[in-house]
Amino acid sequence: MTGPELLSFYEVAERFTEALGTTISYVDMPPEAYREILANFLPDEWHLNAVCELFAGIAAGGLDHKTDTIKQVLGRDPISLSQFIEDHLAVFRGS
Repeated sequence: MTGPELLSFYEVAERFTEALGTTISYVDMPPEAYREILANFLPDEWHLNAVCELFAGIAAGGLDHKTDTIKQVLGRDPISLSQFIEDHLAVFRGS
């Protein structure tokens, strides 16, 4: 499932920076280091493998198409990441 735009991790950080008014930076790291950190939060090996594979593909620019799955399932167009952040500002600001 995708939203209405395909974004790199750097662009995601830019959207958060714009919405929150504070600099959010994407820090690229070696896949092994990312996996080691993520393993602390995803104890199931299959889930860990799936997330690492997905994120590696996105980081490599492998997500090159949008889907209409949201529209099919929910009957409406997906919202942008900027709109999602705006809708949930309190969560992202910890308030």
